[in-house]
Amino acid sequence: MNCPFCKADPVPAKEIICRKCREEIFYYKGFRCRYCGNRLLYDSGSCPECFGKKKSYNAFYNLGYYDRMLGDIIIRMKFRENISLGKALGALAAEHLEKLGVEYDVILPVPLSPGRFHERGFDQTLEIAKAMKKRTGRKVMDFVIGKTDIPPLVGKNRAERADIMRKAFFAKRGLEKVEGLNVLALDDVCTTGATMNAFTKLIRRYGPLRITAYVIARK
Repeated sequence: MNCPFCKADPVPAKEIICRKCREEIFYYKGFRCRYCGNRLLYDSGSCPECFGKKKSYNAFYNLGYYDRMLGDIIIRMKFRENISLGKALGALAAEHLEKLGVEYDVILPVPLSPGRFHERGFDQTLEIAKAMKKRTGRKVMDFVIGKTDIPPLVGKNRAERADIMRKAFFAKRGLEKVEGLNVLALDDVCTTGATMNAFTKLIRRYGPLRITAYVIARK
């Protein structure tokens, strides 16, 4: 079987993708901000944007970075409707979390707004979550949080994004079931962290034991 990402190289036995693509996705070995995944020049633990700021989640991890190959994979999935790429990303994310030793009981994917869902016909983060469920058996709690249609975030700075996202999410029936659970909050892309912080802030109100924020690609 050839790699689902590059379509060129064979996938080794018991692997998800080929070795070349794996090296491309996990190329970065340097220091990262523990709160948003931003790349750091030295091991300071936090980037200047996150320093001294309280987050709604307990820990943050990212599969890789939006530059190079991973960004192209996400674009191909979202805008060319290649859902099969989401299955591979989900399996790879589940493997990554297992290696990190992250404990989680349920997966809560960041939902698309109704407008975006109507445009695409599918929710890419939910597709990734479904693939993670298939590999791990963890429950996916979709449809417990809704998202309003918001103005485009492209070109907005961190403060503007945070202000827009503050009222973007709302609770639906069933979110109270996260009480006492370890929650994995999942998104496909993180730019400034405003979306994830707003999303997990809402989840936090319902009494989870711990929230781990996880994104596929950090910009």
